[in-house]
Amino acid sequence: MTHQADGKRVVVAVMLAREHLPFIRGWCEHHVAQGWSICLYDNSGSTGSSRESSIFSKGYLQRSGYDKRGRNYAAYTADLSDADVRQALLHELRGLPVELCDWHPRNAEGDVIHGQVAAYVDFIRRYRARVDWAAFIDCDEYLQTGAGLTWTQLLHELSGSSIHRALLRGITYGARWSGNGRPLPLESLPCGGEQERTGEPYNGCKNIVRLAQVERADIHWYWQMTGGNRMAVLDAAQFHFKHYKLAEQPLRYENLPGFQPTGVLDESEPV
Repeated sequence: MTHQADGKRVVVAVMLAREHLPFIRGWCEHHVAQGWSICLYDNSGSTGSSRESSIFSKGYLQRSGYDKRGRNYAAYTADLSDADVRQALLHELRGLPVELCDWHPRNAEGDVIHGQVAAYVDFIRRYRARVDWAAFIDCDEYLQTGAGLTWTQLLHELSGSSIHRALLRGITYGARWSGNGRPLPLESLPCGGEQERTGEPYNGCKNIVRLAQVERADIHWYWQMTGGNRMAVLDAAQFHFKHYKLAEQPLRYENLPGFQPTGVLDESEPV
Protein backbone atom coordinates (compact mmCIF):
# COMPACT_ATOMS: atom_id res chain seq x y z
CA MET A 1 0.00 0.00 0.00
CA THR A 2 1.21 3.52 -0.71
CA HIS A 3 -0.74 5.14 2.12
CA GLN A 4 1.12 5.86 5.34
CA ALA A 5 -0.11 5.76 8.93
CA ASP A 6 1.38 9.16 9.73
CA GLY A 7 -0.99 11.66 11.30
CA LYS A 8 -2.31 13.08 14.51
CA ARG A 9 -4.46 10.04 15.23
CA VAL A 10 -4.62 6.50 13.89
CA VAL A 11 -6.90 3.49 14.43
CA VAL A 12 -4.84 0.29 14.76
CA ALA A 13 -6.28 -3.23 14.40
CA VAL A 14 -4.91 -6.76 13.96
CA MET A 15 -7.12 -8.91 11.78
CA LEU A 16 -7.70 -12.14 9.89
CA ALA A 17 -8.83 -10.96 6.45
CA ARG A 18 -11.30 -13.83 5.98
CA GLU A 19 -13.20 -12.84 9.12
CA HIS A 20 -13.63 -9.18 8.18
CA LEU A 21 -13.54 -9.05 4.38
CA PRO A 22 -17.24 -8.22 3.77
CA PHE A 23 -17.15 -5.42 6.36
CA ILE A 24 -13.66 -3.96 6.16
CA ARG A 25 -14.30 -1.17 3.68
CA GLY A 26 -17.30 0.13 5.64
CA TRP A 27 -15.29 -0.16 8.88
CA CYS A 28 -12.49 1.92 7.38
CA GLU A 29 -14.85 4.49 5.89
CA HIS A 30 -16.59 4.82 9.27
CA HIS A 31 -13.34 5.82 10.98
CA VAL A 32 -11.99 7.95 8.13
CA ALA A 33 -15.20 9.99 8.31
CA GLN A 34 -14.36 10.69 11.97
CA GLY A 35 -10.89 11.98 11.10
CA TRP A 36 -8.81 8.86 11.77
CA SER A 37 -6.09 7.32 9.62
CA ILE A 38 -5.93 3.52 9.73
CA CYS A 39 -3.23 0.89 10.13
CA LEU A 40 -4.24 -2.75 9.68
CA TYR A 41 -2.02 -5.69 10.64
CA ASP A 42 -2.99 -8.66 8.46
CA ASN A 43 -2.47 -11.81 10.56
CA SER A 44 -3.83 -14.19 7.89
CA GLY A 45 -2.54 -17.73 8.23
CA SER A 46 -2.40 -17.62 12.03
CA THR A 47 -2.62 -21.08 13.59
CA GLY A 48 -2.89 -19.96 17.20
CA SER A 49 -2.04 -17.35 19.80
CA SER A 50 1.47 -16.88 21.18
CA ARG A 51 -0.16 -16.82 24.65
CA GLU A 52 -1.00 -20.30 25.93
CA SER A 53 -3.88 -19.06 28.09
CA SER A 54 -5.60 -17.56 25.04
CA ILE A 55 -8.70 -19.16 23.57
CA PHE A 56 -6.82 -19.11 20.25
CA SER A 57 -3.66 -20.78 21.56
CA LYS A 58 -4.29 -24.28 20.17
CA GLY A 59 -5.49 -23.07 16.80
CA TYR A 60 -8.79 -24.98 16.86
CA LEU A 61 -10.83 -21.93 15.97
CA GLN A 62 -8.59 -20.73 13.15
CA ARG A 63 -8.41 -24.15 11.51
CA SER A 64 -12.18 -24.59 11.72
CA GLY A 65 -12.90 -21.07 10.47
CA TYR A 66 -15.09 -20.22 13.46
CA ASP A 67 -14.77 -17.10 15.61
CA LYS A 68 -14.75 -17.44 19.38
CA ARG A 69 -18.53 -17.04 19.53
CA GLY A 70 -19.20 -19.92 17.16
CA ARG A 71 -19.75 -18.03 13.89
CA ASN A 72 -18.43 -19.75 10.78
CA TYR A 73 -16.95 -16.77 8.95
CA ALA A 74 -14.70 -18.97 6.73
CA ALA A 75 -17.65 -20.38 4.78
CA TYR A 76 -17.92 -17.05 2.95
CA THR A 77 -14.44 -17.36 1.39
CA ALA A 78 -14.12 -21.17 1.38
CA ASP A 79 -13.54 -21.26 -2.37
CA LEU A 80 -10.79 -18.61 -2.24
CA SER A 81 -7.09 -19.20 -1.61
CA ASP A 82 -5.19 -16.99 0.82
CA ALA A 83 -3.75 -15.15 -2.20
CA ASP A 84 -7.28 -14.58 -3.53
CA VAL A 85 -8.42 -13.23 -0.17
CA ARG A 86 -5.43 -10.89 -0.09
CA GLN A 87 -6.32 -9.49 -3.52
CA ALA A 88 -9.93 -9.07 -2.43
CA LEU A 89 -8.74 -7.21 0.66
CA LEU A 90 -6.58 -4.87 -1.41
CA HIS A 91 -9.57 -4.23 -3.65
CA GLU A 92 -11.74 -3.32 -0.65
CA LEU A 93 -9.10 -0.89 0.66
CA ARG A 94 -8.52 0.92 -2.64
CA GLY A 95 -8.46 4.69 -2.35
CA LEU A 96 -8.62 4.72 1.45
CA PRO A 97 -5.97 6.20 3.82
CA VAL A 98 -5.00 2.76 5.10
CA GLU A 99 -1.59 1.23 5.73
CA LEU A 100 -1.66 -2.55 5.47
CA CYS A 101 1.12 -4.38 7.32
CA ASP A 102 1.81 -8.08 6.99
CA TRP A 103 2.01 -9.60 10.48
CA HIS A 104 3.24 -13.18 10.44
CA PRO A 105 5.22 -13.94 13.63
CA ARG A 106 6.13 -17.61 13.92
CA ASN A 107 6.59 -20.11 16.74
CA ALA A 108 9.49 -22.56 17.15
CA GLU A 109 7.82 -24.95 14.71
CA GLY A 110 7.54 -22.25 12.04
CA ASP A 111 3.77 -21.85 12.27
CA VAL A 112 2.27 -18.39 11.91
CA ILE A 113 0.82 -17.34 15.27
CA HIS A 114 -1.40 -14.59 16.61
CA GLY A 115 0.51 -11.87 18.45
CA GLN A 116 -1.86 -8.96 19.03
CA VAL A 117 0.09 -7.12 21.72
CA ALA A 118 3.34 -7.73 19.85
CA ALA A 119 1.75 -6.07 16.80
CA TYR A 120 0.79 -3.10 18.95
CA VAL A 121 4.38 -2.84 20.18
CA ASP A 122 5.60 -2.96 16.59
CA PHE A 123 3.27 -0.12 15.62
CA ILE A 124 4.26 2.02 18.60
CA ARG A 125 7.97 1.59 17.91
CA ARG A 126 7.51 2.41 14.22
CA TYR A 127 5.28 5.44 14.60
CA ARG A 128 5.63 7.04 18.02
CA ALA A 129 7.73 9.87 16.52
CA ARG A 130 5.13 10.59 13.80
CA VAL A 131 1.74 9.69 15.31
CA ASP A 132 0.28 11.50 18.30
CA TRP A 133 -2.70 9.38 19.43
CA ALA A 134 -3.74 5.83 18.48
CA ALA A 135 -6.90 3.83 19.18
CA PHE A 136 -6.23 0.09 19.53
CA ILE A 137 -9.45 -1.77 18.69
CA ASP A 138 -10.69 -4.78 16.69
CA CYS A 139 -12.31 -4.82 13.27
CA ASP A 140 -15.73 -5.67 14.73
CA GLU A 141 -15.54 -2.55 16.94
CA TYR A 142 -16.57 0.88 15.64
CA LEU A 143 -15.60 4.11 17.43
CA GLN A 144 -18.59 6.33 18.13
CA THR A 145 -19.17 9.81 19.57
CA GLY A 146 -22.25 11.40 21.05
CA ALA A 147 -24.12 14.18 19.27
CA GLY A 148 -22.03 17.32 18.83
CA LEU A 149 -18.83 15.69 20.11
CA THR A 150 -15.62 14.99 18.20
CA TRP A 151 -12.44 13.04 18.81
CA THR A 152 -10.49 16.23 18.11
CA GLN A 153 -12.17 17.91 21.09
CA LEU A 154 -11.55 14.93 23.36
CA LEU A 155 -7.88 14.51 22.50
CA HIS A 156 -7.28 18.25 22.84
CA GLU A 157 -8.77 18.17 26.35
CA LEU A 158 -6.74 15.12 27.32
CA SER A 159 -3.53 16.73 26.07
CA GLY A 160 -4.26 19.91 28.01
CA SER A 161 -4.79 17.86 31.18
CA SER A 162 -1.61 15.78 30.67
CA ILE A 163 -3.71 12.60 30.49
CA HIS A 164 -2.19 10.13 28.05
CA ARG A 165 -4.76 7.32 28.07
CA ALA A 166 -8.52 7.17 27.59
CA LEU A 167 -10.55 4.04 28.35
CA LEU A 168 -13.49 3.26 26.05
CA ARG A 169 -16.49 1.15 26.99
CA GLY A 170 -18.33 -0.98 24.48
CA ILE A 171 -22.00 -1.04 23.45
CA THR A 172 -22.86 -4.52 22.21
CA TYR A 173 -24.78 -5.44 19.07
CA GLY A 174 -25.65 -8.69 17.35
CA ALA A 175 -22.92 -10.65 15.56
CA ARG A 176 -22.22 -9.67 11.93
CA TRP A 177 -22.19 -13.29 10.71
CA SER A 178 -25.26 -15.49 10.42
CA GLY A 179 -25.32 -19.02 11.79
CA ASN A 180 -24.62 -20.42 8.30
CA GLY A 181 -21.69 -18.11 7.62
CA ARG A 182 -23.24 -15.22 5.70
CA PRO A 183 -22.52 -11.53 6.40
CA LEU A 184 -25.42 -9.57 7.87
CA PRO A 185 -26.21 -5.85 7.39
CA LEU A 186 -25.16 -3.86 10.46
CA GLU A 187 -28.37 -1.85 10.53
CA SER A 188 -30.34 -5.05 11.09
CA LEU A 189 -28.49 -6.10 14.25
CA PRO A 190 -30.09 -5.57 17.68
CA CYS A 191 -28.42 -3.57 20.42
CA GLY A 192 -27.62 -5.46 23.63
CA GLY A 193 -26.61 -2.44 25.70
CA GLU A 194 -23.38 -1.64 27.49
CA GLN A 195 -20.88 -4.45 28.04
CA GLU A 196 -20.85 -5.98 31.50
CA ARG A 197 -18.81 -3.92 33.95
CA THR A 198 -16.36 -6.44 35.33
CA GLY A 199 -12.61 -6.83 35.29
CA GLU A 200 -10.10 -4.03 35.81
CA PRO A 201 -11.96 -1.75 35.60
CA TYR A 202 -14.45 -2.90 32.94
CA ASN A 203 -14.88 -6.00 30.82
CA GLY A 204 -13.67 -5.66 27.24
CA CYS A 205 -12.60 -2.03 27.46
CA LYS A 206 -10.37 -0.59 24.72
CA ASN A 207 -7.83 2.21 24.78
CA ILE A 208 -6.80 5.41 23.06
CA VAL A 209 -3.23 6.29 24.04
CA ARG A 210 -0.60 8.92 23.32
CA LEU A 211 2.17 6.95 21.64
CA ALA A 212 5.11 8.99 22.94
CA GLN A 213 4.05 8.20 26.53
CA VAL A 214 3.55 4.41 26.28
CA GLU A 215 5.85 2.24 28.40
CA ARG A 216 3.90 -1.04 28.19
CA ALA A 217 1.23 -1.99 25.66
CA ASP A 218 -1.74 -4.28 26.30
CA ILE A 219 -5.11 -5.25 24.83
CA HIS A 220 -7.37 -4.12 27.67
CA TRP A 221 -6.24 -3.21 31.16
CA TYR A 222 -2.52 -3.10 31.75
CA TRP A 223 -1.22 -0.27 29.62
CA GLN A 224 1.47 1.74 31.39
CA MET A 225 2.25 5.33 30.58
CA THR A 226 5.09 7.64 31.57
CA GLY A 227 4.41 10.17 34.29
CA GLY A 228 1.98 7.93 36.16
CA ASN A 229 -1.04 5.99 35.02
CA ARG A 230 -3.74 8.63 35.16
CA MET A 231 -6.45 7.85 32.64
CA ALA A 232 -9.83 9.13 31.58
CA VAL A 233 -12.65 6.57 31.83
CA LEU A 234 -15.00 7.95 29.21
CA ASP A 235 -18.75 8.32 29.61
CA ALA A 236 -20.25 5.79 27.20
CA ALA A 237 -22.98 8.28 26.29
CA GLN A 238 -20.27 10.59 24.94
CA PHE A 239 -17.54 8.30 23.57
CA HIS A 240 -17.70 4.52 23.13
CA PHE A 241 -17.32 1.77 20.57
CA LYS A 242 -20.00 -0.36 18.98
CA HIS A 243 -19.09 -4.03 19.35
CA TYR A 244 -20.76 -6.47 16.97
CA LYS A 245 -20.31 -9.64 18.98
CA LEU A 246 -23.53 -11.03 20.45
CA ALA A 247 -24.43 -14.64 19.67
CA GLU A 248 -27.51 -16.66 20.48
CA GLN A 249 -25.55 -19.10 22.62
CA PRO A 250 -22.36 -18.70 24.69
CA LEU A 251 -19.17 -20.38 23.57
CA ARG A 252 -18.80 -23.93 24.88
CA TYR A 253 -15.23 -24.13 26.12
CA GLU A 254 -15.45 -27.90 26.46
CA ASN A 255 -15.37 -28.05 22.66
CA LEU A 256 -11.82 -26.66 22.72
CA PRO A 257 -9.53 -29.45 24.01
CA GLY A 258 -6.86 -28.31 26.40
CA PHE A 259 -8.26 -24.82 26.95
CA GLN A 260 -9.27 -23.62 30.39
CA PRO A 261 -10.93 -20.18 30.59
CA THR A 262 -9.20 -17.83 33.00
CA GLY A 263 -9.87 -14.44 34.54
CA VAL A 264 -8.24 -11.11 33.78
CA LEU A 265 -4.65 -11.55 32.58
CA ASP A 266 -1.72 -9.18 32.30
CA GLU A 267 -0.76 -9.56 28.63
CA SER A 268 1.27 -6.35 28.48
CA GLU A 269 4.68 -6.04 26.83
CA PRO A 270 7.28 -3.26 27.06
CA VAL A 271 7.75 -0.96 24.09
